[in-house]
Amino acid sequence: MTIYAVALLFFVLGFTIRRTSALADRLSSIANKVVINIVMPTVIISTVPDLMIGLHSGLVVVIAWLAFVIPIPVSLLIARHWRLNSKELVAIIILSGMGNTAFFGIGIVQTVFGNTAVPSAVLYDQLGSFLLVSTVVSILVAIHSEKGTETQSISTTKTLIRVLSFPPFL
Repeated sequence: MTIYAVALLFFVLGFTIRRTSALADRLSSIANKVVINIVMPTVIISTVPDLMIGLHSGLVVVIAWLAFVIPIPVSLLIARHWRLNSKELVAIIILSGMGNTAFFGIGIVQTVFGNTAVPSAVLYDQLGSFLLVSTVVSILVAIHSEKGTETQSISTTKTLIRVLSFPPFL
């Protein structure tokens, strides 16, 4: 129950700061940087010694990728039925197959299943969601972005460097 009280406290604190403080935008930016550059790498690094590589860990990663791939046929049917353009189709594919598996997912897994399930959540996030967002999703967005606007060229090397240098992945 304590974890719920802490979560509620931080929710209320964030809401209050957002409503009353001129620093709210700056504080949220700082908080995001702290989470991405310090908290997530710490959780991941502290979890690595508990990882047991085997069939289970492989299945966790496969499930993460299947959770992205399986909704694609349904997304295609929806796009065909509603006559959506390619940008709208890509948005549906991304939104139906991705989740916030790091910020919320690891905490929820820990709360519901306990500390022993955190290594599986980290595997799902890092080798599933994170790799998908860093590679497949980035490429889909770049390909289907607005024509005529400045877009970055898709480079395998650039994508690999971004993936390998992202703090939680290090």
